[in-house]
Amino acid sequence: MFNNTAMKTLIFLIVVGISSSAAAEVKPWGLGVILANPTGFSVKHRMSAQNSIDAALGYSLGRRDYFHLHSTYLWEFDRELQIGKAFLGYYFGVGGALFSWDRNDDPPPWINDDDDDELGLAVRGVGGLNYYFDDPSFEVFAEASLHFFFIPDTDVDLGIAIGGRYFF
Repeated sequence: MFNNTAMKTLIFLIVVGISSSAAAEVKPWGLGVILANPTGFSVKHRMSAQNSIDAALGYSLGRRDYFHLHSTYLWEFDRELQIGKAFLGYYFGVGGALFSWDRNDDPPPWINDDDDDELGLAVRGVGGLNYYFDDPSFEVFAEASLHFFFIPDTDVDLGIAIGGRYFF
């Protein structure tokens, strides 16, 4: 499900996050990886303690091969959920997504039956959980997204992903 390089990158980010200093300064820009649907790079900009914008650029490594780009406006609720000694935050948001694939590959379900390359545009809704270590410079997250396609046809698709970001 995950490729070896992506897993090594995530493990590296976790080690860096755990071993970094425990400064309480919250930094605005985060860069990291996202795994599953899509697998690629993730960026997040904290605009305030409750609002952020995230984006990802990736490639689906599942049954269907396609390029994926999304951006989402997030409402965040940090340290709201307690599981054992860990405090988790949760978030939800809305944004847009762009998908592109080659017709020679096994196409996603929302495509037309012509023989051209395809482009899909969708409205994206997302909900997820995030965890910041003692140092708020490192975040891990898990999220589920729902895509409402309107180009080339109307359809709905579900995505699930995990990832990590380092803030600077």
